[in-house]
Amino acid sequence: MGAFGRHKAHSCMILTPLSQRLDFKKDEYKNKGCGIACLGMFIGSGIDLDGLFEKGVESGAYTPGIGWRHRGLVELAHSLGFSHSQNHDLASLSVEEALETLEAALAEGPVIASVYTQYDPSQTEGHLVVLWSLTDEAAEVMDPAATHHESVRQRIPKGQFLGGWKKRFIAIRQ
Repeated sequence: MGAFGRHKAHSCMILTPLSQRLDFKKDEYKNKGCGIACLGMFIGSGIDLDGLFEKGVESGAYTPGIGWRHRGLVELAHSLGFSHSQNHDLASLSVEEALETLEAALAEGPVIASVYTQYDPSQTEGHLVVLWSLTDEAAEVMDPAATHHESVRQRIPKGQFLGGWKKRFIAIRQ
């Protein structure tokens, strides 16, 4: 990907590319592990994703049939030392207002963004990805649904990302 992740504001931040399809040991976590895999990317290599998944479920961060509660993931992040993490629900704002808030958060570092599956608003299921940067042309994301570690990092057209973004994100901050 060449220049992926060369954003000035997070040049010293290193995220670990994780795949929910490859990095969970228990098969039953692989289809519903996007939120935990995204959080794990901030924690780093060596994280026990299965243990983190179980801790998230025990804490009530996961709602069966719905998915990961963003506030629950923030609480889980707080318990792991990311005490300045925050949930942002901008669904009631215009796209322009929501985008302004998202860009301000991105200036401080990557965020976990809530999107429709495959960035397609006609999909009923949601998904979480790490959004590294957003330029006039493209969004740089780390998608835990990737089936190979080499394809976790992706560059997609900005319009495609914004069309599939639910105007919700989680800023993971220490």
